[in-house]
Amino acid sequence: MPLKTLFIISLLLFVVIRPVFSAQATVNIGILSPAGEKKSRQMWQPTIDYLAEKIPAYDFRFIPVNKARLSQAVAKQEVDFFLTNTGHYVELETLYGATRILTLKKTWEGQTYSQWGSTLVVRRDNTAISTLEDLKDKKIAAVYKGAFAGYQIALQMLLKQNILAPGETNRVIFTGFPHHSPLDAVFNKQVDAAIIPSGVLERRIAAKIYAPDTFRVINPQYYAHFPYQVSTPLYPYWPLAKTRHAAESLGAQIVTALLDIPPQHPALTAGKISGWTVPLNYSGVHELMRELRIGPYENYGLITLTQLGRQYWQWLLVISLLFMVGIGVILYIYRLNAQLKESRSNLEQKINDRTLDLADINRQLKQLVEDEELLGLLLQTSLRFIPLQEYLRLSLRLLTAKLNWLEKNTGCQFFFVAKDNKDQLYLQAADQPEDHAQRPPFLPSPVNFA
Repeated sequence: MPLKTLFIISLLLFVVIRPVFSAQATVNIGILSPAGEKKSRQMWQPTIDYLAEKIPAYDFRFIPVNKARLSQAVAKQEVDFFLTNTGHYVELETLYGATRILTLKKTWEGQTYSQWGSTLVVRRDNTAISTLEDLKDKKIAAVYKGAFAGYQIALQMLLKQNILAPGETNRVIFTGFPHHSPLDAVFNKQVDAAIIPSGVLERRIAAKIYAPDTFRVINPQYYAHFPYQVSTPLYPYWPLAKTRHAAESLGAQIVTALLDIPPQHPALTAGKISGWTVPLNYSGVHELMRELRIGPYENYGLITLTQLGRQYWQWLLVISLLFMVGIGVILYIYRLNAQLKESRSNLEQKINDRTLDLADINRQLKQLVEDEELLGLLLQTSLRFIPLQEYLRLSLRLLTAKLNWLEKNTGCQFFFVAKDNKDQLYLQAADQPEDHAQRPPFLPSPVNFA
């Protein structure tokens, strides 16, 4: 193979294979962008470029997102690191195991801070409101329900002071972004008071949107090294967080690079920040969200069916068995009552039938007595006029009728039996006659009517 050809092949292989081995791993950084993608990119793209410069082995990509999209990206592992507001971070930490690695620092009028709170503002000429108590029954504006410093911090305070009742939302009006919208609503007298993040009022005044004497702060609080007017306790500022799947080593490199960023670096100037600090303690944010039952603590204190089954399965098993036994006992008692009811009905029917039989027997007895009395009267009257033999025949006929009735209703057979005195006959009741031979020939054969 000619040397020239071999050189060309080697050069082509070098061009093709080199990108494969030198390809950079992509690192996606999601940044919450309430002001929109364009403004967010202007603020944070210099920081992304700084990281790419300091850590050249990785390809850092900036992804501006809203709150919902960032939550989805973290859940689907579409981002490796993210920057978001305080409350949202706590939610992602609880749900998806995110870890804060740095807290953002900002500066105002020479003072650096890494915390923030909520500010309650009214018009200065509104003399009807001077304390928190005066806010009862007043309309209050906030940016939106999920805003941490723009609503939730102040909400906790208002609930504790009984200014708002739990679940009371008819007096709160959500204006939507930007964060200064509630302030504008107060100025336009659409509401009585506004909840805004600390610093919004000062920036609007510095931009000469409002004069310094336009508004008053309700329930002012004062903290050392905090430059803004605020009405509530302070909480840590925005954290930079690492997702669960991101490499620890890469997180350490990012922390080192951002802590070493030089003052006046374009990344700081563009982001309007003063730098980064070690992550602050966010446990107070967890407590606030638990108290308000928001974010990951919406169902705090409530036990789901799954949790109930896992924690109390032994008791649930015992209760289920007792329930089944109870159902069995109830069914048995119900069946027994049904049988008793049926037996009682049958007994009542038999009693009714027997009552009818007795009534019929009584009627027949009355008829026989009447027949006997009538026949006796006839015999007494006719004895003078009929032969003795005919009189005896009629008497025997009456006696036979009585015996047949007795046999029918008692189940016994009756016989005339001759005893020692052959001239006398005795009436005997028995299942079998003692002496058939003694039956008078003029009586009919016994018949069992039973």
